Amino acid sequence: MKKTTPAAVITRVSRTIHNVIVRATYVLNLPILITWYVGGLLIFHVMDEFSTASYSNPVWDRIYYVWLKALHLIVWVTLYDRCKEEQPLIRPVVIYSLIALLWEITSWITGMDWNDSRLTTTLFLTLLFVIISLTVKKQYERWRGR
Repeated sequence: MKKTTPAAVITRVSRTIHNVIVRATYVLNLPILITWYVGGLLIFHVMDEFSTASYSNPVWDRIYYVWLKALHLIVWVTLYDRCKEEQPLIRPVVIYSLIALLWEITSWITGMDWNDSRLTTTLFLTLLFVIISLTVKKQYERWRGR
């Protein structure tokens, strides 16, 4: 039986995530980003302007937050597609945005608090650590290459 090292597993998972993101960029590109953003703004501003029920309806509140989290994901996936040299730095943010969107949907379905401070803090600090590590590594490699 072949033994798998943790580094090989991490590499395989990283490649899989990269492939999923790259395939998603063929569907999610700049025109879809603009349409999603403008369409959402149109819907929410019209509801805000002409409906007094939107303030008292918690469903519209949840729909807005799901739209916003999906917008964040689409923005980062589009940037990931457009900025080839910065993909290693953008990839953790895409993953974070995907987790935030899934958490928003899950909390809506289960009725849990979507601002669970432990989960939010853990996700943010993990993302921050990964981005700082990748930035320092990239700068170190640039410095060593000179």
